[in-house]
Amino acid sequence: MIWDRFNSYNRIASIMKTSMDDLEQKASSLMRDLDGAHKDKQTLENKLSIESARPLLNNVIDRSGIPVLTAETEASSVDMLRSTGDWLRNKLGSGVVALGSIINNNPSIIIMVTPDIVEKGIDASVIAKQSALNIKGGGGGQAESAQAGGREAGKLGETLSMIPDIVSEALKR
Repeated sequence: MIWDRFNSYNRIASIMKTSMDDLEQKASSLMRDLDGAHKDKQTLENKLSIESARPLLNNVIDRSGIPVLTAETEASSVDMLRSTGDWLRNKLGSGVVALGSIINNNPSIIIMVTPDIVEKGIDASVIAKQSALNIKGGGGGQAESAQAGGREAGKLGETLSMIPDIVSEALKR
């Protein structure tokens, strides 16, 4: 048993091109390098996502005086989707941003509403809950930022196209 463990450590040290005495230090160093590479990858993905989102600012529609931007975009995580949404909301200045993506084979939608539009009665969590029904899921959050997810990936585009109407209906209440 001890001999097997020694042989295993010896093979690992060989694979990592180090001695058994330096194995722990080498493993720690590799983990730090891996963490750094992962952070660099996330930063690059965020930059790429934002650059690909820039043209979406040309697709803003007006719903009863409220700018509404909805789009399906590529995102590897909800955090990336949220980061892109934050950027678009900041560029828009005033309005509603709803972005959707298929993440791990499931539809995810983030909804962001600027504070001035929240004051007009538009609530991101209400939009998320109503949107989620169409993709067979759930949603919620705060008035300025909410999220919806579901199981019907094929209905993501249809769901996003419903959001301007949801905004219009909310204004009538």
